[in-house]
Amino acid sequence: MMEPVLENSSKEIISGIAINIILVAISLFSPVLAVLCPFFIPLSVLFYRIKLGRYACLAMLFVTIAMLCFFFGNLSFGLFFFGGLFLTGFFLGEFILMNMPVEKVIFYVCASMAVAVIFCMMAFSLITGNDIVNLISEHIAMSLNEVINIYHDIGISQENIEIVEASFEKVQYILVSIMPAVFLCFVVSVSWITLLFARILFKKKKLFFPEFGKLNCWRAPDYCVWFVIGCGLIFFLPDNGLKIVALNMILILMTVYFLQGIAIVSFYFEKRKVLRSVRYFLYFILAVQQLATILVVFLGFIDIWVDFRKLKAEE
Repeated sequence: MMEPVLENSSKEIISGIAINIILVAISLFSPVLAVLCPFFIPLSVLFYRIKLGRYACLAMLFVTIAMLCFFFGNLSFGLFFFGGLFLTGFFLGEFILMNMPVEKVIFYVCASMAVAVIFCMMAFSLITGNDIVNLISEHIAMSLNEVINIYHDIGISQENIEIVEASFEKVQYILVSIMPAVFLCFVVSVSWITLLFARILFKKKKLFFPEFGKLNCWRAPDYCVWFVIGCGLIFFLPDNGLKIVALNMILILMTVYFLQGIAIVSFYFEKRKVLRSVRYFLYFILAVQQLATILVVFLGFIDIWVDFRKLKAEE
């Protein structure tokens, strides 16, 4: 697809910068809306990538990130976080223009983000002389200390607090170890949700959007089940390094099967003509309620055998 050329691209770039800065400001200063803004920032970048083209979008991102550097004052965690969201939206734009299937788009976005993060980690270490893994570890330690302080404030018994403090280092080690999976799961989730919103927005704005087909009929490749089984078997081995790798893989696969489970739920919502407002409320519950989330993952996992939507019969 040819890159668009707009006569008033300067105004559009300024508009894009303003919208991105506003979304970042809301994320920083509004705890309630901060949960939603990480999903709208990539959508904004994706919108301007498709509307303005590659180079105008890069110019918009360059100015936006420069302004954020001035605001944060140094290479902080917040700068990396928002920079990652900008890149996610940009890479989504690059790959959906290639008319790939949705799973390939998300796979290539994840791969591109992984390369970008590795490059940034190396550059950060060279520039500052600090190890970004240690920075992440310190950030997690600060968060855990805040949790313990909250426990003190709300009157949790000293005995329970001491149990938490005794497992502090172990929890910190596990959280640092699963950061690769947490990162990729976040990119997958953000990319999927961004594409869902983009599909609606782009049709209204008459912008290009690939024909992914009915996303509520999407399913993970059947061979993914063997990865789950293989990772499960690794936990019986004595090697802790392999167990960490397997744990990361399991978390990533759980995200994949969660998306498949949500697709099944969406399929039946559409079939039963459930009201949109009710759908969105139930999606929110399924995403934030732990037992409901696990149920959706299980639903996606067993779909290979149960075939809830009868897709194999249609094939």
